[in-house]
Amino acid sequence: MLELDNVGTSLIADGSDFVTIIASIADKNGVVKRLNNYKIVFEVEGEAELINTAETFTNPMPIQWGTAPAMIRATTNPGKIIVKAHVLWEGSQMPVNATYTLHSQPSEFELIYDESTLQDKQLNRGSSLNLPDDKINVKRVNNLHTLKEVEKQQTEFGEDR
Repeated sequence: MLELDNVGTSLIADGSDFVTIIASIADKNGVVKRLNNYKIVFEVEGEAELINTAETFTNPMPIQWGTAPAMIRATTNPGKIIVKAHVLWEGSQMPVNATYTLHSQPSEFELIYDESTLQDKQLNRGSSLNLPDDKINVKRVNNLHTLKEVEKQQTEFGEDR
């Protein structure tokens, strides 16, 4: 089973808002089976991305006391989001796949962001492990450049005081 754990709030399409989807392993009567050792694989389609990744060892997510959370972050475009979940090892005696559909709402505020950064993020949605080596290296160089620039600004700020 999949259920939205959002405490009654809407998911806002601002590129940073997120919600939690809880996957539960339950029997045919809906009773959550607390003692199992499954791992849940999450997938997201539409105007959102999965925060849980293989790089952070959170997708697949191990079940703990019958449930596993997934964090879903909205893009800057409002729209339909489909979350899918299935156990890592599928078989005839395993829990069935689950799907949950939700919608993100437009932001009531004007979004302020760097267009090139947003486009790069949208192009590389998902794991950076899928990027070619040259793209990963360029991204690392850009990150190091940004880090050095921030360090320089912080040093200059401290000297002026």
